[in-house]
Amino acid sequence: MRGHTLQTTQLRASKIGLNFPKLSHHLLMIHGKTFPKSNHKSETALFKVAHYRTDDWMAEFVDMCKNANDSKMRELWGRVLAGEIQNPGSFSIRSLFTLKTLLASEAEQFRIVGNLVFQGEFVYRGPDNEAASPFGVTYSSFLTLASCGLVAPDTNAGWKIGKPSDENVLITYEPYLLLFKRFGSPHPMELSAWPLTAVGKELARLIEIRHNWDYVKRLAADQKVLGWRLDLVLTPRGFPPPSDLPTQTRETN
Repeated sequence: MRGHTLQTTQLRASKIGLNFPKLSHHLLMIHGKTFPKSNHKSETALFKVAHYRTDDWMAEFVDMCKNANDSKMRELWGRVLAGEIQNPGSFSIRSLFTLKTLLASEAEQFRIVGNLVFQGEFVYRGPDNEAASPFGVTYSSFLTLASCGLVAPDTNAGWKIGKPSDENVLITYEPYLLLFKRFGSPHPMELSAWPLTAVGKELARLIEIRHNWDYVKRLAADQKVLGWRLDLVLTPRGFPPPSDLPTQTRETN
């Protein structure tokens, strides 16, 4: 492991003023795990992060999460730690700072937004800017999230999918694929959208997605007027298909 040992990591932690055993135990408690008989597991978990991350990142993480009092916010910080253990480099210091400054109510609004993201990139806004309102996120909510740095502030942003000559386009609603077929004259699918920022995309990884098929129906109804019909929801094997939309099981690698 690049010559690093647990003792090396302890030394690095001490150089930036961190008490390694107490710190690692504290971080795992944030993630909802405690090890009353031994702190070996918690030290190992932090070691995995420290091995791949800079001292600056570790110091910033601890400084920013240590005063989290709301239980749901502590859970988010725990997921950041778990994400770094699984995939080092997942969360930038800028994302940590954004998470630190979020109010619990703003985090809850963003959680709902995370259920509505297409292509991993944007939320469908609709021609009236209120496509997401019936599902818990109003136009005003998006402006709030834009001020938090999670959503791009451009209220006129659009998203073009496919080429004018394409008869079929796919929209990702992770892990599902929405297959739309064009009828009528050739034209690309163009959607009004709230794009996520780079920080928004990083923090969206913390959200456990609950798919909202009524939201998909709203997209489908709007696009049918514009010459695109939702033909199939391609559902990965092992995932529940939507009950009242045309669906087909697909194999995944």
